[in-house]
Amino acid sequence: MGKYVCIHGHFYQPLRQSRKLVKLTNFAEYLSKHPPTHEVTVYENSSWSCIHGVERWRDNCGCNTGLHQGWTQAWRKPLREALDELRFSAIAVYEEAAEKYLKDPWKARNMTYAKWIEAFRKLGYYLHVKIAL
Repeated sequence: MGKYVCIHGHFYQPLRQSRKLVKLTNFAEYLSKHPPTHEVTVYENSSWSCIHGVERWRDNCGCNTGLHQGWTQAWRKPLREALDELRFSAIAVYEEAAEKYLKDPWKARNMTYAKWIEAFRKLGYYLHVKIAL
């Protein structure tokens, strides 16, 4: 949503007018012009923004800015539990429905996802090259 607002909202006209200073792009184009020079390892259950790692998304880790007295993240645990339950329920529904039509429902899901990623990559290229945003 933020990207949409930034591109199509009140920032859009100033960006178009200052085309020499700012160029809209996408990650695929950026990587094609600036290929990676290092390989990194992403550690599971880690977080750059909190010493507690991903625990901050599972419970009230206690971190805060100090700006709002009494503010906690106690809401996170019930939200995480609800989202996990929703995921598990959706998996069961998907498997039951998809196995009637597909030999390998998860492979079909993954292939569909890959096609969407490719379509978005092509759309980004089209918008950049053909329409010249």
